[in-house]
Amino acid sequence: MPPPVLRQWGCSRLSYILLGSLILAAVVATIVVDPLFAVAVLMLSLLTLFKGTSGLRMTEDELITGYPLSVRRIPRADVDYAKFEWRPLAVTLDIHLRSGEVVQVSMEPRFTSTELSGDPAQPGSAAYEITQWAKGFAA
Repeated sequence: MPPPVLRQWGCSRLSYILLGSLILAAVVATIVVDPLFAVAVLMLSLLTLFKGTSGLRMTEDELITGYPLSVRRIPRADVDYAKFEWRPLAVTLDIHLRSGEVVQVSMEPRFTSTELSGDPAQPGSAAYEITQWAKGFAA
């Protein structure tokens, strides 16, 4: 039996339903409408699949990053802290490991968050929760 999930961030069932709808629309458009329109909808579906379906789960012992094509498990003992960072085309949640490695997860902070302007992470934020979780192991 898998360990219980303490917190979960990222893709919801609604996202998968919308993604399925886009793919279905691409198939229907190929049959009924213009093939060029079908290609555009299919490309949007693939973009949604690779950008919008990443997720992050926190159990008692590890962080589990989920991507469409892979899963990475990070033991709690390896996590140092987490924070949101600007990237050229996106915002990512950077999980800093004690080894110096940085694991990037495609996630954005809450709309009302001020973390990207340099303020510390607030309770309830994914970065704050992961950092506190990691500190609990180190203590």
